[in-house]
This record gives sequence, C-alpha cells and structure tokens, in this order.
Amino acid sequence: QLMDYTTHRFDMGLAKSYCLLSYAIAQYFAGNYYEALKNGSSAYEYFKNFLGDTHPDTLKAMQVLIIAYRRTGRYQLSLSLSQELYKLREQINGPNHPSTIDESINLAISYRKTGNYKEAFKILEKVLAYRIAEMGEEHPSTIGVLSSLANAYRQSGDNIHACQLSEKVVKLRAQLYGENHLSTLAAMGSLAHSYRLVGKYDLATELSEKVVRARCEILGEDHPLTLRAMNNLANSYRKIGRYDEALHYAEKVVNHRIQILGENHPSTIGALSNLATSYRMLHQFEKAHSIALKVYEWRHEKYGEKHPATLRAMNNLVNSYKKMGKNDEAQLLLESLIKLTNNVYGPKHPSTLAAIHNLSHDNLIDIDEEDSEDVVEESYELLMH
Repeated sequence: QLMDYTTHRFDMGLAKSYCLLSYAIAQYFAGNYYEALKNGSSAYEYFKNFLGDTHPDTLKAMQVLIIAYRRTGRYQLSLSLSQELYKLREQINGPNHPSTIDESINLAISYRKTGNYKEAFKILEKVLAYRIAEMGEEHPSTIGVLSSLANAYRQSGDNIHACQLSEKVVKLRAQLYGENHLSTLAAMGSLAHSYRLVGKYDLATELSEKVVRARCEILGEDHPLTLRAMNNLANSYRKIGRYDEALHYAEKVVNHRIQILGENHPSTIGALSNLATSYRMLHQFEKAHSIALKVYEWRHEKYGEKHPATLRAMNNLVNSYKKMGKNDEAQLLLESLIKLTNNVYGPKHPSTLAAIHNLSHDNLIDIDEEDSEDVVEESYELLMH
C-alpha cells in the first residue's frame, strides 16, 4: 500500500527505497536480521546516491544498517559505519547537538561489540557527565546512558561495577516511572542478570520472578517480553538447583518461539541452548547433546566461529561431549575454544576463564543464554530516534 501511494508522489526508485527502509525496520523487530540487513543496505545505497550523504533519510538508513550488522555478528562493519555516521552528525550539527550525543552512544555500543571496551567506556563516561550537567541525574536520557554503561561493564567482565550501576538504574526508574513500568521491569531484568553473574542467585531469582509476574499481568503470558523474562527466570532457577521448574519454563519458551518465530529464529536457538542446559542438569544427556550440537552448528554457519554466541554454544557443546563420555571430542573442541576466547575477549575475561576451568575440572561451567534487556532498549531507542 505504501508503495502504491508513494510511486504517485516520488521518483520510483526513491519510493521503493522508503518502502525498503520501513520494511527493514519491521523485519528487524520481527527478528529477521538478515532480511533487515539486505533491505536496509539497498535503501541506504539508493538514499546515498539520490539524496546525498548528509540527508536525514540517508542517516536513518545508516542507523538501521549499523544495528543489523551488529545483530548478524558483523561487528567490524558496524563499527566502521558507526564511526562514519558519528563524523557526519558532528559535521552537520556540531559536537554538542543531541543527535550527535545520541550517535556517540551508538558508536560506544559498536566499540563494545568489537571488544574495545576502553573506547566504549571513554565515550559513555563523557556522555554521562554531559547529561548529568545538562539534564540532571534523574532525566530518562541520563538513566539510559547509565544502563548502557552497566551493560558495557557486564560485557567486559567487570560484573561488580555492572551490578552497582544496574541497582542505581532500577532505583531511578522505579522513582521516575513506578515499579511496574516496562522500562523499570527491563532494568530489573538486567539487574537480575548482574546478580547471577556475581553469585547472588537468591536475589536474582526474586527479581526474575517479579518481572515474570508483572509482565504476565501487563502483557500476557505469550508476549515476547514475557517469554524473555521466563527464559531468564529459568536461568535463575537452575542456579539455585530448582531444575524441574527451570525445565518447565525452558520448554515453554522454546515451544512458544517455535510456534511464533520458527525453529531457525535466533531467539529460538538461544532458548534451545538453555533447554539443553536444563536437560543436562537433569542428567538427560542424550537430549541435551542433540540440542547443543544443533545450536553450535547453526551459529557456526550463520555467525562464524568468533561470534560470542558461537563461543557460548561451543562451551556448552564441550560440556555435552564430556557428559556423554566423549572426552576426545570434548578435548579437541575445548582447546580450540580456549584459543578463540583468548583472541576475542582476552585472557582474563570470564568466558576465557570458564573454558580454562572446564579443561581440568569435572564440575563444568555452562554458559546460560541471557535474553538481554539492554538489546531491546538500545535497539528501540536508536531506531525510533
């Protein structure tokens, strides 16, 4: 319908590009990241040639492309385009314009995804100081930067600082919006993740249960955000040994995602990974191994061997091999995993340390698939800006 309308008012190619951009955004939120990338790329190239580098629609298409690159694991391309977009915003509007400041946050996320935490922290701390001075600590935009900074600390392996900042974000959003506001619940979900990482499993479980209850009441049991919270609640239950309840939620999330999104959707694959972990905890090793192998093969094909999601799947597949008594296969894969995690994250990152631990211990460390609340917020804010 949009195509029929716009072709009467614009150049045919331009009309098609507007439709492609809108479709790319819709595909992104539906989780079809490769389709979003393909259509966003086509729209961007046409806008760039027809409207010029600095046209607002060209810049919008760049934003979509940057996020699509990130979600398909093309972090270096995302960073290059983020750097280009930031320079354009600075050139057009100046360094202190709100759109330039917003773009610097996007650039920080791209740095973080490539493992350059030093640059990410440098940008986010500068933006945080600016927003506190200009807007105050309790402004929603300032709180958003605090949330991004907490996520950067978490991904860099500094879970103590991530936990402290996440607690602050929850407190500020609860004061601003109330405890049952969706933004506050998203912050609670992130804080629960931080609590799991620092071993505060009871607090993580309490928060995770609260988020699930509130989202069930507000959004319904089948809403994607409710399923996201259920997936993370299953992670909390596994940490405190409530394996049957963890399996219940893990199976529920997988069944819903297969029904709604299909078997090969990235969110379904993530849920399957957690289901495999639940099966392993209940000593259902054959089921666990079959799923873990599927998750690893899918991610290796789609993302490549150095993508963080592939490395998580690799770790869990190693554990499946060990539980099945296939020690030679486990050893070979684990040696490869240690080299990869060391190259991608560095020697002191928790993922590298977990792989080294699994090399010489029988009490294996599984890496849970967290449905990140930060990804939802960052994507929405950037695409709708």
